[in-house]
Amino acid sequence: MNISFLREFIVSVPTCHEAQTLAEVWQLFRQNGVDQILVNCQLGRQPLSLVRLCRFIAVLPSSLAEPWPQTEMLQDWPELLEPVRLLQSDADLANLQAELMQDSIGSEAKLPALVWVDSTGQWVGLLDQVKLIAVLQSELQSDRVVPCPASGYLPDPGPAVSPFPDPLIDLLERLPLPLMLQTSAGRVVSQNLAWRQQVGAIQHPQRIRRAAARILETALSSRDGGMDEDDLASSTSPFQVQFGQADSHLAGTCQLGTEPNTCVCICPMKNGQDRVWQFIKIPMGTSQLPVQSADHLSDWSTSRSPFKLASLKFNPDPNWRSLIQSELLWLVWAEDMTEQQQLAKELAAKNADLIQLNRLKDEFLACISHELKTPLTAVLGMSSLLKDQQMGSLNERQSHYAKLIYQGGRHLVAIVNNILDLTRTETGQLELLLEPIHISTLCQQTYEQARQVIESAEQARDAEPVPALNFRLEIQPDLDYIVADELRLRQMLTNLLSNAIKFTEPGGAFGLQVEAWEGWIAFTVWDSGIGIPADKQHLIFQKFQQLEQPLTRQFQGTGLGLVLTQQLARLHGGDVTFTSTLGKGSRFTLLLPPVPPQADSSFAAETRSTLGERNRLLLIIEADAERLTERTSQLAELGYRAVIARSGTEAIEKARRLQPVAILLNPLLPLLSGWDV
Repeated sequence: MNISFLREFIVSVPTCHEAQTLAEVWQLFRQNGVDQILVNCQLGRQPLSLVRLCRFIAVLPSSLAEPWPQTEMLQDWPELLEPVRLLQSDADLANLQAELMQDSIGSEAKLPALVWVDSTGQWVGLLDQVKLIAVLQSELQSDRVVPCPASGYLPDPGPAVSPFPDPLIDLLERLPLPLMLQTSAGRVVSQNLAWRQQVGAIQHPQRIRRAAARILETALSSRDGGMDEDDLASSTSPFQVQFGQADSHLAGTCQLGTEPNTCVCICPMKNGQDRVWQFIKIPMGTSQLPVQSADHLSDWSTSRSPFKLASLKFNPDPNWRSLIQSELLWLVWAEDMTEQQQLAKELAAKNADLIQLNRLKDEFLACISHELKTPLTAVLGMSSLLKDQQMGSLNERQSHYAKLIYQGGRHLVAIVNNILDLTRTETGQLELLLEPIHISTLCQQTYEQARQVIESAEQARDAEPVPALNFRLEIQPDLDYIVADELRLRQMLTNLLSNAIKFTEPGGAFGLQVEAWEGWIAFTVWDSGIGIPADKQHLIFQKFQQLEQPLTRQFQGTGLGLVLTQQLARLHGGDVTFTSTLGKGSRFTLLLPPVPPQADSSFAAETRSTLGERNRLLLIIEADAERLTERTSQLAELGYRAVIARSGTEAIEKARRLQPVAILLNPLLPLLSGWDV
C-alpha cells in the first residue's frame, strides 16, 4: 500500500545543526513555540537526531533563569539528542506497522521520531506519530493487530478498545516531571521518560518501594486517620530529620511527608550519592468508571479505596489498555527534594544559632539592668536628699541641679524597668496579678500619670513645661470593670497617652475612648498630632524604632514603649492596632478580653455574657496607609470593626489571637509575603 497519504501527518518544525549554541537552540524553542527541533537538517541533508523541549529543560533546568553560555554547543550535550527513524516513500503500510511494533517492544524502549524521506534521500518532513498510529490501528483493526504505544508497552491481545494513543498517556510522556500512572492494585500503566531517567537511577528501587509502600499504603491520608497510632508515632516528619551525605545509615528509609498522601525517602543512587525523593500519590479515577452519585465520587476521591504502590522500575503491564478503562487509576509523582532538605537543614541550624543569640541577649540585658539599678538607686536617694535640702541648705542654682539629677535618675530607672519587663515577657517570666479593675478610676489616674511622665522628661531636659492640652475621656455607660493586671494595664495606657501628649502640638487635642468591641474591651487613644509616616508604620512595633532621624531628633524616647505595650497586651490575650495619617494624628486601640484566658471565675462568665456573642471584627492585612484609611472607614459605615496588620508576621499573630470573622488580604506585604500568609 502506498503511503503518499503521509503528507497529511507532516508537522512543521524548525531545524538546526549540531554546531549551534544552546542559547540559539533555546531561542528557536521560544520563537517558534514548538516542543521539538530537527538537528542537522540543512541543505537537503537527512536529519540525524531530534531535540525535545522536555529533555532540554530536564537536563538543563538551572540555566533557564540565567544567561545562556555562548560557548556551549549542542554537539557537546549528546544526552539531548534523540535518534530518528527514516521512513522511505516506497514502504507499504504492513511493513510500517511491523517496524513500529518492533521498535516499541523492550524494557526501556521508546518509539523514535518518524521522519519521511523521498526516493533521493532528502527529507520531506517530521510526522505526527500520534495521529499516524491511530490511523494505522483503525486500518488494521480487522487483523486484530494493535500497535504499541510510544512509551514502550506491549500490544493488547484482548478485545477491541479505544484507538491508541490514550491522550493521558501521551500527555504524561511529554511532561518533564517524573510521573507514573498505576492502578489501585499496583499494576503499572505508564512511566514517562522523566521517570525512567531520574527514578530509574535509584540503586535499589525494590527496597525503596517496600519502604514507601509501608507509608503510602497504610495511611490513606495523614489527615483521614488511616494510619494507626503506632504507625504515626514511628513516622517522623521528614523536615524534622537532618538529611545529608553523612547520613548513610538512613539510606533506604522513608518518612511520613508533611502533606497528605506523601512520603519522603532517602534513596542511594547508582552514581554513589544519596538523594531525597518525595513520592506523592494522586487519585485519578477512570474514564469509564460508573458513578451513581456525588457521594460515591466524593468517597472515592478522598482516597478511601485500597491502594498498593506499583514497582518503581520500568515494568508496564501488558494489558494496560483494559486497565485504564476498568480500574481505578492513581498518579504517583516523584519529586527530588534534596536541595530543599539541605536548605531546611541550613535554616534549622541558623534558627538554632539565632535562638541561642537571643537567649544570650536576654540574659545580658537582665544582668546589665540589675547592675544599673543598684547605682541608680543610690543616685536617686542622694539627689532626693539634696533637692529636699535634707543635708543642708542649697542656693537656687544648686537646688535646680539637684532636681535635674533626680529627674534624670528617675528617667533612667524607667528605661531600665522597661528593658527588664520586655525581657521577662519574651522569656515568659512575667506573671500577671489579675483582679477586677474599675475602668473610670483607672483612666483618670492613668492620664495624670502620663502627664507626670512627660513633665519629668521635660524637666530632665531642662526644657519648657508642656502646655496643657484638651483631654477627652469617653467611657461606654455599661462598662464598669475589667479583669486584668492593674499595674500592667496602667503601664500600657500610660505609654499610649504619653505618646499622644508628646507628639501633639500645643493647642491640639487627644483623648481616651473605652467601649465594647465585638466581645473585646477597646481602649482607644487618639490624638491630633504629627502622625506616623506611611513608610514607618509597619516598623512601629519593632524594638528601638524612632520616627525621626537620629541627628535631628526633637522627641525623647527609647522606642520600647509600644513594643512593651504590645507584648503586655498579648500576655493578657489581646493585641494593639492603630491607624495614622501624617499631619492629622493617630488612633491606637488596645484590645483586651474582658477576662484574660488564664482567669477562671464567676465574674469572668458574667462579664462575657454582658458583652454578647456577636462577632463583626475584621482583620485588614495591608501595608498601604491610604488604602487602610479608606477600607477602615468603609467597614465602619457597614457596622464592622477593623483590626489592622501591616506585615505578614503581624497578620498571622493577630489572626490566631483575635479570630476575626473575615480577613482582607493584600499579597504584597513586607517581612513575609501575603501568599505565604
